Amino acid sequence: MYCLILLYHAMHDELRPFHPLGKFICVKAVVFFSFWQSVALAVIVKLGFISANANWSSYTVESVSAGIQDFLMCVEMLFAAIAHS
Repeated sequence: MYCLILLYHAMHDELRPFHPLGKFICVKAVVFFSFWQSVALAVIVKLGFISANANWSSYTVESVSAGIQDFLMCVEMLFAAIAHS
């Protein structure tokens, strides 16, 4: 993090057309929210709110949770792409 700040200060004028600070904050927000989202999903699974369906015997609770996490990441990437533009 410190090295990125040093790079930003050293190349501030050259990077100005690319608006790197906003992009950096957006990427950090995606990483931050995806981590806490996975923690929240793990808690939800642990509390038993997400369970395997008897009709879908090939899906485990972990695979359902991973599928939800993947879907939410796709939605987040849509908003991140909009924020980057």
